[in-house]
Amino acid sequence: YEEIAGEVDANQKDLKTDLEFLIARTNAKLGKADPAKLDEAIRQLEGYKTAHPTTFRYYDSLLLLGDAYLDKNNYGSAEPIYNQLEQAPWPDYKMAAKVAKGRLLLRKDDVSGAEKLFQEVAGQSVNTDAEKARQFDARLGWATCLQRMSKGTEAAAELDKIIKQAPATATKTMGEAYLRKGDVLLLESAADPTKKKDALLAYLHVDVLFATEKDLHAEALYHLATLWAEVGEPGRAATARAKLSQDYPNSEWAKKLVGG
Repeated sequence: YEEIAGEVDANQKDLKTDLEFLIARTNAKLGKADPAKLDEAIRQLEGYKTAHPTTFRYYDSLLLLGDAYLDKNNYGSAEPIYNQLEQAPWPDYKMAAKVAKGRLLLRKDDVSGAEKLFQEVAGQSVNTDAEKARQFDARLGWATCLQRMSKGTEAAAELDKIIKQAPATATKTMGEAYLRKGDVLLLESAADPTKKKDALLAYLHVDVLFATEKDLHAEALYHLATLWAEVGEPGRAATARAKLSQDYPNSEWAKKLVGG
């Protein structure tokens, strides 16, 4: 995108504006697994927000910007961006803002507040594909709340429903559902060791099927590096560890694996 942007004529304002957004979006997505890219993404998205408040990409840029601040644990900057997003005239963006606020509350350990927002969005009537996607996001958030409230059975049941109901093309939704299912099963394995292999299988789905979702993939590899060793597969554990350190060296999961 940057190479194309450098070749675009100054008179092609619409194309240049669109490329600005695409470059910022790419950096924001890369920042999910590589925090070193977040500051540049935020700079670009703040610039886009200020310069192009009337473009059709404006509300998408707000969501990306809020999430980038959230990924940096800058809650004070993320929240007003989500408040702006909630003023969008379209229902799917309003839904996205509430889901984002729910995730922010989870980061603050306000599980009951987050659950309220997730349930509100999950209970809405939806018509468009975009609205349905936001509803899946809300249901994923609600499942996380259930897990945090030690309701693992209910959380697993909801995640299984999402896996069955979400379209195969919704790789972010599917990947996160398998990842959170792995989290639930891993917690339950403390009392029932047989659940450990089930957790491993859930994380393996992310590695095999949803590796394009880089932040989810890095998290799954972290768990696989540990679980493969625990089930007597040191070679596969080493492979997962190497993949995590090579592909996502700056991620929180690579640092956590080495005790950083």
